[in-house]
Amino acid sequence: YGDGGAPLTASKTGGGSGTTQTLITNDSLEQLAAIEGVLVVVPRDFLNGSAVLTFKRLESWAGMTGIGGVADLSELGLKAQSGSLALERGKAVIGSMVPMNFYDPRLRPGQDPPPPPDLVGQKLKLTLIKWDQNGTEIRKSLPPGSFRDPRGDEKRAGLVNLHSNRRCDSL
Repeated sequence: YGDGGAPLTASKTGGGSGTTQTLITNDSLEQLAAIEGVLVVVPRDFLNGSAVLTFKRLESWAGMTGIGGVADLSELGLKAQSGSLALERGKAVIGSMVPMNFYDPRLRPGQDPPPPPDLVGQKLKLTLIKWDQNGTEIRKSLPPGSFRDPRGDEKRAGLVNLHSNRRCDSL
């Protein structure tokens, strides 16, 4: 995932010392899943760039994590305060702290900041940002999608299904 896979450090077994590194690929994930006693292999990939979420007049920088191996985050023991934990195409699950980071970029001095928005079931615009070798900013906006709140370990991240969403390499 990402640029050819992340290094996985695996210890040698049966004596000896040292470690070897193997790239995480679909094949290596299948090999891990085939190990006796392994219930599920859950690859995670993090957005290596910037993302901005927009809701009405409000904006927030966002961290995005792609999750594979499960169709629903409840399989990992997460619980939703509201909404669904299903990982579906065009939808994301957001952490409970994400709404706290929204701000009004047009707020004037002396104005009170708006309260954190209730994002459950709402449509948000996602803009991905990266920079080329010359430092030129490249932005790509993705269509609005619905977001759900997991209230779990991933309180500060957006979670998306690795296998059903478009790759962002072509940004």
